[in-house]
Amino acid sequence: MLEKLRKIKLSNWLVIITACYVAGSVLQNILAVKTFGTSVLAITTGGTLISWLVFACMDVITEVFGRKKAIKTFTGSAIFNILFNVICWIAIIIPGTSTFINDAYTIVLGTGWRIAIASIIAFLLGNFVNTQIMYIMKVHSKDSRNSKGFMARAILSTVLGQLVDNGLFYLVAFAPLGIAGTVENSWQMIGTLVLCTTLIETLVESVVSPLTAKFVKHLKNIQ
Repeated sequence: MLEKLRKIKLSNWLVIITACYVAGSVLQNILAVKTFGTSVLAITTGGTLISWLVFACMDVITEVFGRKKAIKTFTGSAIFNILFNVICWIAIIIPGTSTFINDAYTIVLGTGWRIAIASIIAFLLGNFVNTQIMYIMKVHSKDSRNSKGFMARAILSTVLGQLVDNGLFYLVAFAPLGIAGTVENSWQMIGTLVLCTTLIETLVESVVSPLTAKFVKHLKNIQ
């Protein structure tokens, strides 16, 4: 099995990583509907379970294939997410045969306009910050092929990228602005969600970064 993986060409790896990235970004938005915590204090959302993979894929693309490829990838993924939401809304509007399924489908996939806008804005800017930091740190690195250097870049870019992503998402989507017909949370809950989610995602990134670094080293060796 490992021998077959070693024989995969770099161009094919790009396709695989991009596919994982796009699928992960869509799944992340779906999982974000569920919050973890109590009815009084929410800690994070289900999107945290997959967000580390999304940022890890972007780190790999930026590190191995360059900044321009990374920007094209997350921009294309954002467009795909918009298309996915539009298709879900159309499916919700079309009458179904089961009221129970329709209601459940609407709750999980019927993302409100405010949440949808917040998701796209946060996704684009968060990934841009992540990519820029990765790129700038790599350019100024004395040895861009050093695994520890990559791990430092990946972790720092995740901290700042996810902080921007989470901050924008929760503020735009749930800030208590008194907008009728939308779900709003208190400033305290928004602050808790942003900080806890970023902390959890950074910790997970730190745990998986050694494996990601080995994968990056392999990709650089077959360039």
